[in-house]
Amino acid sequence: MRQIQDPILCGDKVCPPQEPQDSWGEVVSFTYEGEGGGVFAVERDDRFQVAFGKVEKSITHPDIKAYKRRSEGKKPTDRLDADRKSTLNEKQKRALEGFLQEANSIALRERRKEYRRKISVWTIMSHITEAGYDVWVAGGAVRDVLRGDPPNDADLAGTAPFGSLCEILTEMGQKLRFEFWVNEDKHVLHIVDSIIRSNTILDYAPLKHSWYPEGKRFRFDHDPSRDVRWRDLTVNSLLYAPLRRGEYSVEENNLLMDPTGRGLRDISDNTGGITLHPVELPESYPPEIAASRLLRLLRFVHFKYPNKVDLSCVTKFKDKDLGKCLQAFADLDWEAKQKWMEKAFYKGHPVDAQSLEAACATVGLQNEYVRLFKPVFHHFDIIRSDEGK
Repeated sequence: MRQIQDPILCGDKVCPPQEPQDSWGEVVSFTYEGEGGGVFAVERDDRFQVAFGKVEKSITHPDIKAYKRRSEGKKPTDRLDADRKSTLNEKQKRALEGFLQEANSIALRERRKEYRRKISVWTIMSHITEAGYDVWVAGGAVRDVLRGDPPNDADLAGTAPFGSLCEILTEMGQKLRFEFWVNEDKHVLHIVDSIIRSNTILDYAPLKHSWYPEGKRFRFDHDPSRDVRWRDLTVNSLLYAPLRRGEYSVEENNLLMDPTGRGLRDISDNTGGITLHPVELPESYPPEIAASRLLRLLRFVHFKYPNKVDLSCVTKFKDKDLGKCLQAFADLDWEAKQKWMEKAFYKGHPVDAQSLEAACATVGLQNEYVRLFKPVFHHFDIIRSDEGK
C-alpha cells in the first residue's frame, strides 16, 4: 500500500477537497501545460466525462496534492500479462546497472573557477522512486545490453508528470546545479551538463496515453501497454526497472517488461541478427512522430545494424504504415523536414544525401528518396549558396 503522502497516480479514485465524500472520480490522464505545470483529468460518472479538446473537470498541478485518495489504481506492472514480464540474467543486470551507476561529470563555475561534480543516472532514478513514482530504463540501453553491446545513452520513462519531476530535480539541482528543461517539440525532459550543454545526462518522458490534436500535446498516464504505441520499434519498447518503490517485492527490482510481447524475440536470432519490427501507428498521432518513425527505421537498417536486419518486417511496414509516414513527412515544412532528418540520424551519423540515399536503397525506397528526401537537400543547398554570395 502506498503511504498517504505518496503522489496521486492515474487509476486512483480521488475526491476533491471540500466536496462531499461521494464525489469520487478516477484520475485518467494528465497533460503538460508549460512552466513546470500540468492538468490532471478526472472522470466522474456521466457528469464529468473527459474527451479530446474538452476537459469539464480538471485538477491543476500542484492542487492534486489537496485531493483525498479513496482507492489506488493498478500498479503499472499489473497492467501487463505475466508472459510480458521477465528478468535480466546476472551478467546483463550487472552491465546495465554498472552503466547507470557510472558517474557523469557536471561542470560548475564557482567564483570564476571551474570544477566538476559527479552524478549518475542511478542517483536521479533513486530520487524519483523515493518521491513515490515508478521509473524505468527504456529504449536503446536495454536493447544494447540484451544484445551484448555496451549501452551509449540513458532514456527513462516513468509515472512522474513533468511538473513533479521538475520539483524533484530543482531540489537536487540546488546541490549539483545541472540544467534541465522540457522540450515541448519532442515531449521529453532533458537533463544536461550545466556548462557543456551538449553533454546530455539523460532524457525522460512520462508514459504516453494518447495524442491530443487540438492542443498539439500528449496526454500521459501509467499504462505501459498504451505507451508502447508511441515507441518506434519493438526492440526499443522494452522497459527495465532496477529500482522500485517500497511496495514492490525484491524480485520486482529486476523486472523487464515487454509491452508488445515480441520485443525480446526480435532482439536477436541464432545468427546475431535483429528484427526491426515497427510498432503499428495509433489512430491519432502528430505528423512528426510518423515521419521520425520512418527515418529512424532507415538509420537502424543502414547504420546501426548493417547486414543484420531481417527485412521481412520492413516489408510488412511498407504494406501497413509506410504510406502514412511518407505523407506525414511530405506535409512538414522545409525546416521541419530538415530538423527531423537530422534528429533521426544524429547519433554518430550526420545526415547527408549520399547516406540517406543508401539507406533508402537498402529497404527499396529509391523512388521515395528521389521524390521526398532529395528535394530537401537541394532546397537547403540553394539557400546556403545564396547566403554565400
